[in-house]
Amino acid sequence: MRPAGDRGVPLAAPLASLTRRTLALAYEALLLFALRHAVNRYLFALAGCLLAGTGFLWALVDREGLFPHDRLAGTKIVRSEE
Repeated sequence: MRPAGDRGVPLAAPLASLTRRTLALAYEALLLFALRHAVNRYLFALAGCLLAGTGFLWALVDREGLFPHDRLAGTKIVRSEE
């Protein structure tokens, strides 16, 4: 005889389903985070272009060589050694 509430479902099945849902939510949050950064960077770059290109001149005097849209969006270009 089974205890009340035991439907014979293995414990791993609900945990696997929970893990898949958690991973899906984490992936969706990561995509939204990346999209927000991309949109911010684009809008800041557009503003720099519209201001007579001063955004690009800024990179010449910036101590790290970053453009204003990179500073404002919190991004930077990373070069790989391939």
